[in-house]
Amino acid sequence: MRFGLLGPLEVVDDSGRTLDLGGAQPRLVLAMLAAAAGRVVHAESIISAVWGETPPPSAGGTLQSYVSRLRRELEPARARGAGATRLLFEPPGYRLAVADGELDFLQFEQLAEDGRAALHVGRFDDARRVLVEAERLWRGDALTEFREHDFARGLVARLENRRLAAIDDRLAADLALGRHRVVVGEISELVDAHPYEEGLHAHLAVALYRSGRQAEALKAIDRARRCLLDELGLDLSPPLRDLERSILTHSAALDAPATAASGNGEAHAPPPADPPPPAVAAAAAPSPSIGADGLVGRDAELRVLRGLLDEAVTATRVVLLEGEPGIGKTRLADELGREATRRGATVLWGRTLEGSASPAFWPWLPPLRALANAMPATTPLAPELA
Repeated sequence: MRFGLLGPLEVVDDSGRTLDLGGAQPRLVLAMLAAAAGRVVHAESIISAVWGETPPPSAGGTLQSYVSRLRRELEPARARGAGATRLLFEPPGYRLAVADGELDFLQFEQLAEDGRAALHVGRFDDARRVLVEAERLWRGDALTEFREHDFARGLVARLENRRLAAIDDRLAADLALGRHRVVVGEISELVDAHPYEEGLHAHLAVALYRSGRQAEALKAIDRARRCLLDELGLDLSPPLRDLERSILTHSAALDAPATAASGNGEAHAPPPADPPPPAVAAAAAPSPSIGADGLVGRDAELRVLRGLLDEAVTATRVVLLEGEPGIGKTRLADELGREATRRGATVLWGRTLEGSASPAFWPWLPPLRALANAMPATTPLAPELA
């Protein structure tokens, strides 16, 4: 069985039949359970999502009727009186039992990670194939019908960010495979939609340069500079500045890769024997991914930070990164955040507004909101709902 949240809610059984999930309220119940990915959802949380802050006295019984209807659709062959195996009551709420590969958003995230791993080791054909497969899982906006519900906001933000990162990775593979002319239009549209993503600006500049459009490549970087400076008060990152210099000097590092025919007839580039120069790395590497091997001369700092991260499991640790503008403080912090995420930690970011005074407590608002959206409900189940 396949549960789809990357678009309108959809459940397809093994025969390919799309299940009839009923009206808006039963669909909301199932969406909450599917989004929980096998975790228990408190019944009171479901009732609050369906009926708001003042549910009717019959809400508990009505919820049970929704669950019963969904069970009949999800398990049509279940014998009368037999225990449910899909939609389970587990105090203080309900849980949807799902197997590996049944939730499309988890499958997407795994494919995106597999594609990124292949990209990092120079397997560009494999990376592109896997990332294209990941993109095809999207049938529209994530949780289309439920985006305004509290339970969906955090997951929607997570999936949309990961989707953009996966597209960025696939574009990096495209450029590494010499597909720069093919992707220029797509990258231009993405830059229009995401003007603050410096990695997309870098991709566009490289694709234009390799297509023989040097002036437009420089304009693409200048557009990024004006967007960041005028609207955020920020300067270009060092990688983008390096890329601009490489374009002006016609650096050989920016030349399109030599391609060869692969077994399936598709052109591919062999893995580089040596690490690419910084300007190319900025354009070809996935944004905002910055690995430790891209932090030249920061091994000692990373060792210290990783040691403090180990200690933070059992004790509070505070770290101050200090240095001149552009020296790489944010890149170092980003790498530490990725390391913490890989270890299962929750990573939150707060930023001040450079070049002007920030409102009081401004850096704390985004991380606190993200944390609040990610927190599970804790209201216990009322006895009558059992």
